[in-house]
Amino acid sequence: MASAHGDASPEQHVPQLQRIADAAPALLWVTDERGYCTYLSPSWYDVTGTPPGSGLGVGWLEAVHPDDRARASEQRTAAREQLTPIQLNYRLRAHDGAYRWIIDSGAPRYDETGTFRGYVGSVIDVQRDDEELLANARRLGFRSQLAEALRVAEDAAEAGTEACRLLGLHLGVARVLMAELTTDGQQATVVADYCASGVDHIRGTHLLRRLLPEVSTRGTSAEVETVVCADLHDRPGITTERLEELGRRGIRAHVTVPLVRRGQLVAFFSVHASEPREWTAEEAGVVHETGERAWTATERARAERAHRASEERFRRLADSMPQLVWTADIDGTVEYYNRRGDLYDGLVRTAEHEWNWQPILHHEDLERTVTAWHEAVETNSPYEAEHRIRMKDGTYRWHLSRAERVVTLDGSVQWYGTATDIHALKLADELKDRFLAIASHELRNPVGVIHGTAQQIRRAQTLGTLTHERFEAYLESLLETTTHLASLTNDLTDVSRLQRGVLPLNLAPVDLAALVNEIAAQEEWAPRLRLHGTGHVAFVHADRHRIRQVLTNLIDNALKYSPEAEPVEVRLHRSQEGAVVEVTDHGVGLSSDDLDALFTPFGRGTSAGMVPGLGMGLFIAREVTERHGGRLLARSTGPGQGTTMAFWLPLDGPATSEPRDITDAREDQERP
Repeated sequence: MASAHGDASPEQHVPQLQRIADAAPALLWVTDERGYCTYLSPSWYDVTGTPPGSGLGVGWLEAVHPDDRARASEQRTAAREQLTPIQLNYRLRAHDGAYRWIIDSGAPRYDETGTFRGYVGSVIDVQRDDEELLANARRLGFRSQLAEALRVAEDAAEAGTEACRLLGLHLGVARVLMAELTTDGQQATVVADYCASGVDHIRGTHLLRRLLPEVSTRGTSAEVETVVCADLHDRPGITTERLEELGRRGIRAHVTVPLVRRGQLVAFFSVHASEPREWTAEEAGVVHETGERAWTATERARAERAHRASEERFRRLADSMPQLVWTADIDGTVEYYNRRGDLYDGLVRTAEHEWNWQPILHHEDLERTVTAWHEAVETNSPYEAEHRIRMKDGTYRWHLSRAERVVTLDGSVQWYGTATDIHALKLADELKDRFLAIASHELRNPVGVIHGTAQQIRRAQTLGTLTHERFEAYLESLLETTTHLASLTNDLTDVSRLQRGVLPLNLAPVDLAALVNEIAAQEEWAPRLRLHGTGHVAFVHADRHRIRQVLTNLIDNALKYSPEAEPVEVRLHRSQEGAVVEVTDHGVGLSSDDLDALFTPFGRGTSAGMVPGLGMGLFIAREVTERHGGRLLARSTGPGQGTTMAFWLPLDGPATSEPRDITDAREDQERP
């Protein structure tokens, strides 16, 4: 009931009905749809002695006992939210200042369109002449408070403690406790209790025969019954010493209710009085009811806590996994993603708390993925699909998604799935297929040459035409071809070693300038090379054989991809950080896509054309350079514009920094 101000009845009340209500001896009230009191009959003010109009709005609460005020307001609010009838009891202050128990009842009211307009109700004084009504009201109030306390309890301890407290106050006893038995039934642990002022708590674990011998003698089976004892002094077989001990604990009379689950006594609920007390059947019944409800709430709270703990363990485990982990309900609606979901672009939760995963899939993979998922859900079969998923940076990576349908312990159905990043494996498969295609092509030619040359030698021998000069020519062809074949197999061996991290390096001081001059002096290369800066001494700490392999590859590539009429420039520069060798050709050039793929295994530029090769040389060259603490780069302004390959090595061992700009690290003086 809350905020109208004034005594006038609302406009919707018909005057004749209001006159009847004003004349009625009952305390009548009306609220609006917000729960604010808009009408109180004059009898309310007569009974409570409050000024007319003061009870409107929420003013009526001022006449309610302070201990009952919050409960009365909350119960009214709960009924209004659910549009259910109001039935509660509380103590109301009369005009003489005394509090009287009343029953407050109300029903929802609706207008002609069916729209909820508030409540109409009445207040009945049950303490006037009828003590039974008062007892019923008190029982109703207790049960209402107990139900609310168990509903809002956040854990098992709170549920049990509130149940003990409310029952203790309701019955006016010394102590209420709830104890859980060990599996052998010999010990009991007090899990919740209430003690009146001046009464000691009984905490901890106790031997059942010491705590409540009458319970322990009855066993732990389902046949154990409620024990109702009006006076322990009247019980046979209890020693004086034991009676004194129980007396010190405030136990002279008690009602103890066994709590049996699945045929076994698992706990008990006990009410103690410090003086003899004749327990009524109603009191024994309310102890039994409270104990059952308290233990049920305790079990429910423990189960919920265990469930939350299980969910938390699952989430911690899922968040620690390298895969995208997800769950879905029986209909296939995704309900959860682990923390790895933050790495994906477009994985959003809808207003209905469902995850929409389709936007993150590559459009070419979407239809078959959705079809596979719907088929798995409809047939309750395992789900598996490979598809590309968009990451936060906008790139797509291949994933393998799998899911299994699981029936949980409570009979519900849940899908548990993962999406594993298999992009590297996919690329490796593509690389393998690419290698097999390139290797079969590159190896087929030299093997064919060797086979053809061997056939020619045999034929010439048979015909007697194998002259010395002809044999030398055949031999030269075989040597050239096998040398090329050996080079291919050596590259394959080096790639394998590099990928396994076992490429050996024999480090020693190496004069890089002298090495460049030595390589450039090869008879077939010298006419086409133009050297700059190689007259200087430039010592690096390196494996001479491996650096020679890098330089040879760069120069050989430049010569292969340049017109024969165009020279290849080789420049050596020094800086404080290290030495830089640049090899520039004026040949086919490279596109931006070619530059990205150039240093990958078997990567070749699209402009490579018919030039033979496995595409491993630059991959090996970069790996070797970086293992020396250096860097290998490629530059080209585009197809047909030539290419510059530049690699940098530290002068005094492994690098601590890279050169500021290898293009600006040239010496002013260049020497041809």
